[in-house]
Order: sequence, then C-alpha cells, then structure tokens
Amino acid sequence: MKLEEVMLRLFLSAIFGAIIGSDRVIKGRPAGIKTHALVALGACLAMLMGEYIFVEFGDSQDVSRLAAQVISGIGFLGAGTIINRGVKQITGLTTAAGLWFAGILGIALGGGYYDLSIMSMIVWAFIFVVLSQIDHHLQKLNDEFTCYIQIDEPMNIVSLLYLFSELNLEVFNHQQLTKDEKQYIINGYFSKQQSLVQAKTSLSQIKGIKSVEFTMG
Repeated sequence: MKLEEVMLRLFLSAIFGAIIGSDRVIKGRPAGIKTHALVALGACLAMLMGEYIFVEFGDSQDVSRLAAQVISGIGFLGAGTIINRGVKQITGLTTAAGLWFAGILGIALGGGYYDLSIMSMIVWAFIFVVLSQIDHHLQKLNDEFTCYIQIDEPMNIVSLLYLFSELNLEVFNHQQLTKDEKQYIINGYFSKQQSLVQAKTSLSQIKGIKSVEFTMG
C-alpha cells in the first residue's frame, strides 16, 4: 500500500472524528474533538495494522481480528462517559454512542471504504441536524418550570431530586445557590396534567423544606 493512501485514511479518520466530537463540544458534553479524533484515528490504525499483518504473514492471519477488538474495547471507553445522576437521570449516552460510531468509522476508513464512510457521515449529519430538531420539539410538548427551594438543613441533592421525580416532575438542571446546600434553583418539565400548585403543597409538607416557589417558563 502506498504511503499516500495510508496518510489519506489516517487524516480522514481524524477529521471525521473531529467533526463528530465538535457536536459534543458545542453542547458542552464530555469527550470532545480530540477524544473522538483519537478514537477514529486509533481504530483506523488498528485496521491498517490488520492489513499489514495479513500481507506480511499471509492467509494464516485474520485482517479483522484487531478491528473486532477495537469495537468491543470502545465499549469500555463509552461506558466511562455515561453518568447516572440518580432520579431517572442518565447522561452521556449520546457521547458514548458517538465514540462507538467514530471507532467503527475509523475502521471503515482504515479498510479504504471511502464511499461507505462518507455516506455514514451524511446520515450522521441527518441525525444531529434533523432528528435533533424533532427531539427538541417533542421535549417542548411539556411545559418548563423553575423552582426556588430553601431547606432548613443540608439535604443531599439526589434525595431532593427524588422528591421531584415522585411528583412526576422531570428535572433537567439544578443549581446550588449557597455553599451550605440550603438553597437551590431547579429547572424541569411538567406535563399539562400536572399541577404545580399540588407539587408545591406536597413539597412544603416535607420535613426539612422551608419554602418552595414555582414559576412557569
């Protein structure tokens, strides 16, 4: 294989991986441009190594052996980006899926499948441009709320968020206002059937919660 061909595959894998990682950077997620580029580049290199070994040692060696290990190995890397925040909140799934996709894309480029790789990137763009808008629109079907909550004594944020989940309030962001963990701002969604007045009443009756205020939007 010519050196120019090898460099083309390596550079394309790094560039495509960086493009995938840029979406994570824009959205403030872990594993950005460098991580995705390195995953794609490493997967490409593994595939190239498989080809070189096959050429060097003949039919006794399987070209796809290294690539297969890459696919399973990336699963551990992706698992490290998934964070369970409790109360039905899990983040990092899209990042993990992106790393897995970047790895397989690198394998495809390492094998010289340019058409397949480019078509895969087109479908990836469709997912993150078109389907992301649909996902955002569906989330908007629920109304947003902002809750200002004050407690008498420090309370674990996980325990506090669990109370919201019990009231069918989906929390997407929370912020600690004071260092003593006694004041929080909590943002989330509530269904049109859910009454914030009832939620406020229920939370106010819980021991340790001093005051609760809800605003819509």
